[in-house]
Amino acid sequence: LDADSMQVLADALRGNYSLHSLNLSGVALDAVGMQALADVLKKNHSLHSLDLSGARLRDTASVQALADALKVNSGLQSLYLSITPLSSNAVQALVFALRENKTLHSLVLSHDFSRNSSSVRLKIIGAMSNAVAARILILESREGV
Repeated sequence: LDADSMQVLADALRGNYSLHSLNLSGVALDAVGMQALADVLKKNHSLHSLDLSGARLRDTASVQALADALKVNSGLQSLYLSITPLSSNAVQALVFALRENKTLHSLVLSHDFSRNSSSVRLKIIGAMSNAVAARILILESREGV
């Protein structure tokens, strides 16, 4: 989605409190588009599931916008980021955000994510430990096993 299309979607979501699940898997989101979605996530508490699997978050600013929204969002319970390559800086931004988020119970990441560092899994699990039913699913690559 280009920035204009994402802004139209964000404007629609801003006034919609009946949508509980949003699937944007495979969508390329630049910093402007992700910021528009993040602004909605900061205020919309009815969205419980967000699927960004395979989303091409084009830059660190996109992930930072998502992380900033997660810090204050009080509705999202499931976030899917499988097949979404994340840099070390993006991982760090998510770790900090998860320390403050009290409602996210399920975070699905891909094998690409776990390749960044052997300690990433522990950082994420530790950050989510405040959630009552914290669970993390990291889909491991079966290649070469």
